[in-house]
Amino acid sequence: MTDIPTIELLVSKNLASAESDRMRVDVYNKIAEQFYDSQPLYAIELSEKARELSFIDQYIAGEAFSYRNCGADALYFHAILKQ
Repeated sequence: MTDIPTIELLVSKNLASAESDRMRVDVYNKIAEQFYDSQPLYAIELSEKARELSFIDQYIAGEAFSYRNCGADALYFHAILKQ
């Protein structure tokens, strides 16, 4: 099981190379998906950060993936339908 400080380091490293809010949303979602099985609560926290950031940028695809990563299937489909 990967510990949270290691995941935080991975997040920081990837966010440093992200050039836009959309790229940051994708980083949060990608890492949340990667660690959902080993650290589900932290993965959900990352997905919530992605969702908040996607609201600011009106990035619907990023919002949808953050819902999926949180395990909220109904909200995922709702976000997809908004496109």
